Amino acid sequence: MATVRQATPADPSGLGRIVRDGAGQVRAIVEEKDASPEQRAICEINAGVLAAPTIRFAQWLARLTSDNAQGEHYLTDVIELLGGGEAVVVDDATEALGINDRRQLAVAEAVLRQRTLDALMLAGVTIEDPATTYIDSGVHVGPDTVIRPMTQLRGASVVGRDSELGPGAQLRDVRAGDRVVILSSLLEACELGDDVHIGAYCRVRPNTVLASGVQLGTHAEVKNSTIGPGTRLNHFCCVLDSDVGRDVNIGAGTVTGNFDGTEKHRTWIGDGVFVGSNSTLVAPVRLGEGSYVAAGSVITSDVPPGALAIGRARQRNVAGWVERRRGMKA
Repeated sequence: MATVRQATPADPSGLGRIVRDGAGQVRAIVEEKDASPEQRAICEINAGVLAAPTIRFAQWLARLTSDNAQGEHYLTDVIELLGGGEAVVVDDATEALGINDRRQLAVAEAVLRQRTLDALMLAGVTIEDPATTYIDSGVHVGPDTVIRPMTQLRGASVVGRDSELGPGAQLRDVRAGDRVVILSSLLEACELGDDVHIGAYCRVRPNTVLASGVQLGTHAEVKNSTIGPGTRLNHFCCVLDSDVGRDVNIGAGTVTGNFDGTEKHRTWIGDGVFVGSNSTLVAPVRLGEGSYVAAGSVITSDVPPGALAIGRARQRNVAGWVERRRGMKA
């Protein structure tokens, strides 16, 4: 006598049907391609688990043939060879989902994704729109965090409590503390302290650490950098390969120029530095503690602590340059 697992899904398409006799005993498992119209109308399906005595199993296997629609040896034919068996019902039919094509794979993934979301919501996480929220099973989110629509949390991401993510936030392998706010931005393989605020359309790239209280405006980018507590990186700034101290102001439009055409270099910015808007810091360069950089400056050498750096380009108008250039092309 053998025992099989049986389920009754809403759509049994593509799955082997369990055929019973008049007494309810399992007599055979018939694959869909070999089933008659009457057998295809059966909703009970084989859930893919077969338990039978092993002492005669090799003997039963030797009697299997490939005389079927698919030209395969069906292990499930053992049931009929034995003269029948018993069925154990699976309470949750999704446990017996078959995956034979990409459509069925998407259905199974949706079931697993919903289980992950349900577990988080039962643990105190608010998910405003589960239908558009994608969270991997390895992600951890603290209680009282709110996840807004179209947000994705991937990999081994960890987010603390009382945080707000989205709408449209994308995190992969991110470790974030408590009371973090991340709007529609992309973060990858980075670390965030408590009370970090990241505005919309920012990108935080790998090997970045944002300490507690750091603020990013909109359209800001940070890569391979350490940003100290309480520092503000304002709109449209790009901080690459930099070590930035605490309570620093990086003005809107500021760029740390890290690449000289051959190698990449780092920028060091001390505590309490104020960098005015639209400045370019050409690495390698150091800004001493408490120094100021005037708006629109191009800084190519170190700035002493407490100093004001003004790096202005001088304008020179070259008369007739356009005509000469055209003549060279003629």
